[in-house]
Amino acid sequence: MRAARWLLGQHAAGSPSHDASSESTDEAAEQEAHVVASLTPSLLRERMDASAADVLPWDSHRFRRVKQLQDAKRNHGCVELMRQGSTFVAVKKMPTRWIRRSPSEFDAVNPHSSERPWVDVGLVRILNEIQFPYCVKLLGVFVDRDNTYVASSLASEGDLFAWCDRDPKPGPKREAAMYPLVEQIFAGVRRLHDLGVAHRDLFGTCLSILKTAIRGSRS
Repeated sequence: MRAARWLLGQHAAGSPSHDASSESTDEAAEQEAHVVASLTPSLLRERMDASAADVLPWDSHRFRRVKQLQDAKRNHGCVELMRQGSTFVAVKKMPTRWIRRSPSEFDAVNPHSSERPWVDVGLVRILNEIQFPYCVKLLGVFVDRDNTYVASSLASEGDLFAWCDRDPKPGPKREAAMYPLVEQIFAGVRRLHDLGVAHRDLFGTCLSILKTAIRGSRS
């Protein structure tokens, strides 16, 4: 199975980046993931179909657009920053003529597509159910006349590729800041493999970063 976007936690400025608290949190996350049996194609398909059945009408009053975060060219759409009440969220907007109304319909129309949006939605749904610690939270799938919207929690620091363009610059400070992120990358990939999930296309824009304000916390 191919994994969807998942999340790393970065400490807020001034918080230690590597300590006993963070290690114990990572160990707890690992133990939690180990109690879950491997995912199966039938379970994934069930969650994909359930996600399509649970699609709700798009509510432009509930989700207020702030700005576009990035293009999603391979999904023929974009990712937008929106506000839900007092909370910022990320919303992937895709034309329904491409994503279609269900996984079966998408597979029939796009049998050779490298992008599998319903697989991503179904997998994130499962990872949320088992409280996988390195994954965004799926808020729902919505549709209007022309587009389908997949809403999820916002990774406040963007993806790893964008993070590398910011401070700290390459050197000892960056290496220190990278330690917890690298640990979580390895831990997250190993947990996915334990669940029977292989990403097979892992790169910087697949890894999103959430800054954590409490020492030792993880997202």
